[in-house]
Amino acid sequence: MKRIFTLVSILVALASLVSAQDYSVTFKVDASGITVDATGLHMAGNFQAAAGLAGDWTPSESPLDDSDGNGIYTVTYTLPAGSYLYKYVNGNDWGDNEGLDGTSLGSDCSTDDGSGNINRDLTVSSDTILPVYIYDSCEINADATSIRDRMVKLGIRVAPNPMGEAAVLTFDNQQSQAFTVTVVAVDGRIVRQYDEVRSNQITIERGEMPAGLYFVNFVNEEGKRASTSLMVK
Repeated sequence: MKRIFTLVSILVALASLVSAQDYSVTFKVDASGITVDATGLHMAGNFQAAAGLAGDWTPSESPLDDSDGNGIYTVTYTLPAGSYLYKYVNGNDWGDNEGLDGTSLGSDCSTDDGSGNINRDLTVSSDTILPVYIYDSCEINADATSIRDRMVKLGIRVAPNPMGEAAVLTFDNQQSQAFTVTVVAVDGRIVRQYDEVRSNQITIERGEMPAGLYFVNFVNEEGKRASTSLMVK
């Protein structure tokens, strides 16, 4: 009996470790068909607290980036395995967002709770790069989705995130590829750049970086890319 109890305890512990695993999730949306608000495109959902942000369903906490100006907005978060709801917001507050009257969101990419809330749904069980959905639609921009061919999975981990005076980025680089790593503010300014990075770890010192959200972008010698987000508190 004692042996069985011990085995059960081990299995429970292993299940707990698996369920606690975090994954990189990249969100992408094509907003080229709308006039984007001066404050930019944002998103909100019940994933935000799990991503280390101040609270769920708060658009101002989750700006998306379109540094190259091609109308494809993106952001990457590290999330625990699980099921989440989210939607994109045109601006940094509610009022002009997906799921309102005339929406093209349907059951194949969203959930209607019957109380006037239509949200996109997502299940996280591995590192994920989502298709490039067209804003307020289940339609996918097939041309933009080809961007995925230029992405590389690095298993990026950031600790602590949000960071205080410094944060350590670790990533998979078993072949010692050379990466250029940039830290970019939400307005597109490069605030840190590290060239010819061949290790699997970088320490980012805060220095004069103001509090807020930043994007950490990786580009290797083949032009393949990866990115994650960094919050400075």
